[in-house]
Amino acid sequence: MSGLRGAMAYALALKAAVTLPLGPVILIFTLIYSFLTILVIGSALNPVLAKCDVKRKTLTPEAIKAAQDEDEIKSGCCIRFKRTLAEFDHEHFSPLFIK
Repeated sequence: MSGLRGAMAYALALKAAVTLPLGPVILIFTLIYSFLTILVIGSALNPVLAKCDVKRKTLTPEAIKAAQDEDEIKSGCCIRFKRTLAEFDHEHFSPLFIK
């Protein structure tokens, strides 16, 4: 829901930048607000999760094999696409963002 709210704010700010005299100011403040909230909340989230003792779920090889077997039972384009995205996320994005 928040992604849609942010997208709508950005779309309205872009529209305001074209149609209103103060539109560029609205666009700049929208972008500054977005970047600050992402950086502040994103930076504060890791210590809060550590304080609450929230840990990332680690997958054992047995759990991965069970999930793959279950996906093979439910074969289809969407399942293969979901598996490909999950593998890409696990191999490329997780090492970048989770330390």
